[in-house]
Amino acid sequence: MARYSKEQRRRAVELYVRYECCAADVIRELGYPSREALRMWHHDWLEEQRTGVPSSRGERYARYTAEQKRAAVDHYLTHGRRASRTIRRLGYPSKTLLAAWIDELAPGERRLCHGPIPEELKREAVLRVASGEMRSRQAAEELGVDSSVVRNWKRQLLGETKGAAVAKDEPEREDAAPQTDPDALRGEIAALNADLKRLR
Repeated sequence: MARYSKEQRRRAVELYVRYECCAADVIRELGYPSREALRMWHHDWLEEQRTGVPSSRGERYARYTAEQKRAAVDHYLTHGRRASRTIRRLGYPSKTLLAAWIDELAPGERRLCHGPIPEELKREAVLRVASGEMRSRQAAEELGVDSSVVRNWKRQLLGETKGAAVAKDEPEREDAAPQTDPDALRGEIAALNADLKRLR
């Protein structure tokens, strides 16, 4: 059975047209579907207008059993909430269909994709990581991105070379002795402060 009825799809497409093809406004008002699903429904609606033949989309959803749907949603929820990981592991369904199943079986649990992160939030995250206030993983979790993304921002904003970057969340080397030379420490602090001033 299709996740959304024809009436629900029709209502979403009508709003999409009324709101000048702004998917965000439709999703905010209705709480469904994903942007990709809405664009597909709109395309189907345009085809129906052009040809007069109703779309059969949704009938194909019936090929999955309730157990398959539950297995996909459970895998998604217990394996990092990555749609691509679930689809790669199980071999089904599409991202759009998986999103619909998650919304149906576990409302509010789907990891939402955000648009581009504003520059001021990037700078703030880099400042907090560079000052030692938090680790890149913590900053990444707050913004809903991967920690490698925050490390890339840090490299770009502080002008660090790629070879100087630490591969995994900047752990301290266990074999490295703590810096005890006061002059060296003052030099490191001055360099960090200069970087922070430049970012601000």
